[in-house]
Amino acid sequence: MTNVSVVTFDVADGSFTFYSKESWESQVQSWRDELFESGMIEDRDIIDEMDYYEVVECMWGEEVFVDYI
Repeated sequence: MTNVSVVTFDVADGSFTFYSKESWESQVQSWRDELFESGMIEDRDIIDEMDYYEVVECMWGEEVFVDYI
């Protein structure tokens, strides 16, 4: 049995990245922080309300897909 619960697929290079529930939540929070710090989205409340699909889309556009295992 594995603790992998989320996988991302990067269309550009064909790579998969696997995350446990805890590491996924940490990664999404890291991306939220990056969106705020880069100034891409200036309102922290908006970023915090975004679901993980929206965060991934802001970070990677159509290049990365997410699915739960």
